[in-house]
Amino acid sequence: MRRILGGFGLCTNLVSRLLSIEVSMKGKPLIIILFFGAVLAILAVGLEYFEYRYFIGQLSQKFYISLIAVLFTALGTWVGLSMVKRKSPNETIEEPLVIPNLEDLDLNTREYEVLTLISKGNTNQEIANTLFIALPTVKTHASNLYSKLDVKNRTQAVAKARSMGIIQ
Repeated sequence: MRRILGGFGLCTNLVSRLLSIEVSMKGKPLIIILFFGAVLAILAVGLEYFEYRYFIGQLSQKFYISLIAVLFTALGTWVGLSMVKRKSPNETIEEPLVIPNLEDLDLNTREYEVLTLISKGNTNQEIANTLFIALPTVKTHASNLYSKLDVKNRTQAVAKARSMGIIQ
């Protein structure tokens, strides 16, 4: 019995990660999991049916291989689309607060945004995705930050910006 429940827990964890939902025994997430479980069971039974027809000679090998290819292509596309979150342009970070030290260092708004995201531990790629800019642009802003703050790396930039009160 424990093994069955452990397998169920593994399946619910996988489905919750794919659908980005919180799994709980209260409410709709359990219904969603059961629905997708039923769909997968129907697909498995259908595949077994076509496999049986293939083995008794009613289906050609090309048809059976094409059927499997279409099923896995559809499943892969669905999983890929459900894992990728679409970001709207409205999901940008908030406009920075007006800070007096910002003008003293000649930092522009975008450099401040990059500095804020660096202080949160984001990678250059994550910063690029958040701000909807190219990766080389993030690197250019970071390089400009280092020269304006007179530091050599990200850690020093964050430490100096905190000591100057630019970021929290």
